[in-house]
Amino acid sequence: MSAGKISKIENGRVTSSVTDVDLILKALGVSDAPKAEFLKTARLVDLLAPDTRCTRFSCP
Repeated sequence: MSAGKISKIENGRVTSSVTDVDLILKALGVSDAPKAEFLKTARLVDLLAPDTRCTRFSCP
């Protein structure tokens, strides 16, 4: 993952995907049990939160 992508996530310009969360946790060396909990939460947020990501058709 690029530094630019991490910066955009940190500054709220893009939302993180489950894959992004997984990559960040791997880079930080998070062990399996806490990692599973973080990923479970990320999947739940992905399902329940409205999709705020822009496409070329949905954003001004």
